Amino acid sequence: GNENEHLYLRELDGHERDLTPGDKTKAQFHGWSQDRKSFFFSTNARDPKFFDIYEMPIADLKPTLIYKDETGYVFGDISNDKKFIALGKPGNSTADSDVYLYNTETKEIKNLTAHTGDVDNAPETFDPLSKFLYYLSDDGSEFKGVVRYDLTSGQKTPMEKTNWDVVFMAFSRTGKYRVVGTNEDARTKVRVYDETGKEVALPPLGVGDRLGELDGVAEGVHPVAAEPLDQAVQHVDGRAGVVEGAVGGLDRGAEELGQRAELAVGHLVAGQ
Repeated sequence: GNENEHLYLRELDGHERDLTPGDKTKAQFHGWSQDRKSFFFSTNARDPKFFDIYEMPIADLKPTLIYKDETGYVFGDISNDKKFIALGKPGNSTADSDVYLYNTETKEIKNLTAHTGDVDNAPETFDPLSKFLYYLSDDGSEFKGVVRYDLTSGQKTPMEKTNWDVVFMAFSRTGKYRVVGTNEDARTKVRVYDETGKEVALPPLGVGDRLGELDGVAEGVHPVAAEPLDQAVQHVDGRAGVVEGAVGGLDRGAEELGQRAELAVGHLVAGQ
């Protein structure tokens, strides 16, 4: 009833342990490390106005602070090498925001999308090799597209431009596939690209306002990791609890789920 979500560990015997205790504490799960030996989360236990970011190893469940927020940033993603954290920051309106990059080694933070006027920018994901950050932006366009930022050179490269808003982008665990979702006439169209940039043919999903979750075989055949497709089409912008791009009955933002669905290209079955 108080809307203060906590993270719990459920033992095999059914016992539950609160990993983020506190009557007024709110916690958010941000995903697993690449080696699956730890996970990331944020909590406002220190200050109710801000969410600090932690890493918690599975071995001892002792959290380590990796970013202390005193500005009001919105978590985007953390690179697999744990060197960079992508953050979002609201601007002067609901159509204005920036992407910031925090270096966990140097403790430096910089604005990657400085601009004038209203431009909507949002961090999306790092590539599996921690070479690039991908973010969404409508800079110079009516629609949001995907921009790739080179973490070494700082070069920006447009990756996806359409006459529709891109609402999410994700990689497979190994980086072999890239998944892009666009909001086309209130329906989400999903495209999958291989390492060469070639679009991978998917089976027809039918017509409807909601995509069911796709099921597939385990990684090792042709895995594609995306947010569960009936959930990932949301974009929580963090400005005023506004949820954009929601498609029929979706109740959770992709950022809050902190998980990837392993799908198999060529072995996809539409959810019933």
